[in-house]
Amino acid sequence: MAKILFFNFAAAGHVNPILPIISALTVDGTQVACALPEAWRQKVEDSGARLLPLQAALPAPPPDDEQLALLPYKLAAAAPQSVPLLLEAIAVFQPDCVVYNSLYLQGRLAAQIAGARAAAFRPYHAPHAQRPLGPPYANAEIAAQAQAADAALTDLARVYRLPALSLPQLAAPDEALTFVFIPREFQHGAEHFDDRFVFTGACLPPARPPKNFLTGLTPSLTKKIYISLGTRRNDDTEFYRMCVRAFGSGDWSPIMSIGYRVPRQELEPLPESFQISPHVPQLTVLSEADIFVTHGGLNSTMEALYYGVPLIVVPATREQRLTARRIRDLGLGVMLERNELTDEVLRTTARDVVADRPMRDRVRRMQQITREAGGAQFAADVLLHYAGG
Repeated sequence: MAKILFFNFAAAGHVNPILPIISALTVDGTQVACALPEAWRQKVEDSGARLLPLQAALPAPPPDDEQLALLPYKLAAAAPQSVPLLLEAIAVFQPDCVVYNSLYLQGRLAAQIAGARAAAFRPYHAPHAQRPLGPPYANAEIAAQAQAADAALTDLARVYRLPALSLPQLAAPDEALTFVFIPREFQHGAEHFDDRFVFTGACLPPARPPKNFLTGLTPSLTKKIYISLGTRRNDDTEFYRMCVRAFGSGDWSPIMSIGYRVPRQELEPLPESFQISPHVPQLTVLSEADIFVTHGGLNSTMEALYYGVPLIVVPATREQRLTARRIRDLGLGVMLERNELTDEVLRTTARDVVADRPMRDRVRRMQQITREAGGAQFAADVLLHYAGG
């Protein structure tokens, strides 16, 4: 049986899509390990994999565009400290294949240095044009970060007796196999991607039974609306207040997930119909929802489409805006700008989406496409074949 090692960021949005793939692999006896901090042990072991604890956690990608632009340089600058830890994980586990998050440059470096067979995965849109990482730089901060990255890569090449390492080369999507966790039909510029890219659709755990989280007093007349800003930028108190005002009366049965950074009392008094929780089982809620108000995280978007739920997207980052535009252009929902949002805009948009039968037909078609893409089992089968198992 093959042995497969995953390198990833310690962040829910990056780890969650690979756990169902790991479960599918381990059911058939494949040995799988994940190099992550100790805090992830329970989730990793529940999926059937072995945790190889990292002494130093790789920080999750930052949630704002400015910091995200600096990420490749910061990762390269930290490579001399982090790559030896990953090489130790490779030496301990002796994998047939290393699978790394394609943003995670240290994972790619470690696989190259170890001479390991490698594949990548993207829990976000696959770019068909690589953002330039060399000069000229946008500002002095990026230029300074680039200088530090070049120095670190020079040191790493000297220590491991490698040819000169270039950050643009390291960031280029040129593995023989890269998984993208969306259907090809949702990918912008899909015609630019060759067969090195495998579009799996949503990679979700097995279906869960309904729990009736969104029951209303008159279910046949009540529209069930789910509201969530995800886990990274969920501290927008005024947005939550706006949602309470927009959907706290009338024919709505709302549930809103707010995380742990906004105290519930800041949103009170709450209408009796309004359910608020720091966390909800999102897949179960989406299986019952009529409409989803979301930040436009790609995992949340794929989960909504898997369950056939139209979306209202209020994006905050470049990546979320790309998702929102794709949803709008495919007629699967509506994109709203945060700075133009009001109670009435939210309420009116939601009513329009609920009443839009052609949109619901398009969402049902994308639901079929998403499910037929293959998901976690398809990704596991392709990966196992690639790894030689």
